[in-house]
Amino acid sequence: MIHTSRHRLKLLLLCTLLYISPTLAQTSSQERTRSYLEQLLQGRLQDGLIDEVALSIALEHIDALLLQPLNINQASAEDLADLYLLSPYQIYQLIRYRTDQGGQIASLYDLKTLDGWDEATLHLLAPLLRCDDVSSAHRAVQTREGHTTLALNTQHRLDAQIPKDYLGSGSAVALRWSYRQGQQFSAFAGAEQDTYEPWRYGQHQGFDSYAGHLYLGQWGLVRRAILGDYRVHWGEGLVIGQGFRLRAPYWQGNRRSVIRPVSSLTESNKSRGLAVELGSERLQLSLIYSKRRLDGRIDDEGLIHGLSEQGLHRTQQEWERRRQISLFTWGARIGYVERRWHIALQTVATSFGGYRLARATGATHMEALEGIGLHRTASLSYHWQTQSARLRLRGEVARADRKGWAWVQMLQYHSARWGEIQTGARYISPTYWTYQGQSHTHKLRPNGEAGLSLNYRTRELLPYAQLELAADWYRDLQTSRAREARYGRILSVAVEKQLGQLGLRLALAHKSEQNHKGRFRLALHTAYAYRNLQTQVGISLSRVGQSYGRMGYSRVRYSPQPPVSLWASLAFFDTDHWAARLYLAEPRLNYEYGLLMLSGRGARLSLGAQLKFSGRWAIGLRAVHQSGHNPLRLLSTHLSYRL
Repeated sequence: MIHTSRHRLKLLLLCTLLYISPTLAQTSSQERTRSYLEQLLQGRLQDGLIDEVALSIALEHIDALLLQPLNINQASAEDLADLYLLSPYQIYQLIRYRTDQGGQIASLYDLKTLDGWDEATLHLLAPLLRCDDVSSAHRAVQTREGHTTLALNTQHRLDAQIPKDYLGSGSAVALRWSYRQGQQFSAFAGAEQDTYEPWRYGQHQGFDSYAGHLYLGQWGLVRRAILGDYRVHWGEGLVIGQGFRLRAPYWQGNRRSVIRPVSSLTESNKSRGLAVELGSERLQLSLIYSKRRLDGRIDDEGLIHGLSEQGLHRTQQEWERRRQISLFTWGARIGYVERRWHIALQTVATSFGGYRLARATGATHMEALEGIGLHRTASLSYHWQTQSARLRLRGEVARADRKGWAWVQMLQYHSARWGEIQTGARYISPTYWTYQGQSHTHKLRPNGEAGLSLNYRTRELLPYAQLELAADWYRDLQTSRAREARYGRILSVAVEKQLGQLGLRLALAHKSEQNHKGRFRLALHTAYAYRNLQTQVGISLSRVGQSYGRMGYSRVRYSPQPPVSLWASLAFFDTDHWAARLYLAEPRLNYEYGLLMLSGRGARLSLGAQLKFSGRWAIGLRAVHQSGHNPLRLLSTHLSYRL
């Protein structure tokens, strides 16, 4: 009891000290935008609406945009949808306004005059966007210019002992090289060695994983061509959907079918091979072929067990499973696009090199989904909107081997006065499954669920204030017997308010399932900035059944001069069960991704500094000390050169 009281007293003192501390200068708008998006994603991860892989993809993309902002005079609807902050109606209004202006927007602040746009949105988007001239002369100069980046990241665990079954040291290394020339060409190469992975084991020497791509775009009929690592998203993702997407009820709209290169060292949720997208503005044809090596075990009957894309090879057991499975993927898509509607047919097939899956990965265990070898899926996707784009209808109907079928339908309406409302319905049969599909359910892969969702976001309740409401009702179709069926619902409320340099965000979420423990989450985050100093304070509470979790955290970032940035982050956490775990977003170095998962009881302190000089070099250092049930001491470094 005494220990708990002291713990709460620390939280109170921490919050009090931050609020009375003197503030001296204006914060970086980039840090403000990154912090806002991290807090938003932190809540989605806590609610189980995204997973860690999707989170890493989103953070990667945000950092890339902060380094090289998107030119609104050249950005496509797909590019704008990847900002995670714009609704389909806002995107449509921007593109229509750009067309009316002859393809040239003079200033970002012209967007304030557009229907559906407001000061709060533009304030957050400013660091992610730029407004460059796209005249023929300027475009010719841009085409000749390219940007090269070379980066080295290291991480060292300073724990007293290394677990006996680990084969490597407590150090991790990541190398990256990239070159980008406008929208026409890009290249990437990288290598990574995770903590405790050996540099030499058996016949293997060197880094544990490698990645890379060559990309060619906007070359005649060739809209995109990629050799190497890429991600594909077709339709609503029922057939194939790699990359970031929120689960119900936070479905994203306006995400058209795309193929994009991967410029990161992630070992999951991607394809590796050749992808080509051909066509004109109306008729499009896409072809993909991929071969990847995944971890797993093959038994004497040729059945695959434990298929995994985690990519960690630290112990002898993990090395015995390392890249034993070949995953082949090939597919095609043909689409037709008009101004107010588009329709597409897509088909994808996967196989496992002549072997079969013992159980369908990430789906409900059913005998009908055992022993999967060659697996084929096909779908029809569609999109329609009114002339003003206020009303939008989109969806996908899919069919898979083993008599599986699925459909997803969404309806969106935007009101200039009341905001935007989105309703969704889905039915994924128990025998529908695809390894590359994007889950519209509460499982890892789309399988066995029916549901309805509702999402409402106000335009502005008050100046700089927004309200978001979300609800989802679903039924697990694992069994046809009603008394054994699982029902669930998610209710979520989020309120955001910006008062000058003070920002507030309150989020409440409740998830419950029949015969299962309910989950409740409360998060309050405040941020205040004055000149070069930014302070943030937040609390997060979680309850799952009788288990609880609570956390108080604060961050301070000081930038005395633009090339110098110093930060400190401190958090106290207390959870009595892993199910009530909490997630924390703390300042990080370039190319460090992911949110921290905290469980048990303890405190975490992170100190960091980053220096940029000559406009090209960047050096960063971060030290972490965590006490409690899972003690940790960590030192990270970053060095990059940009030309």
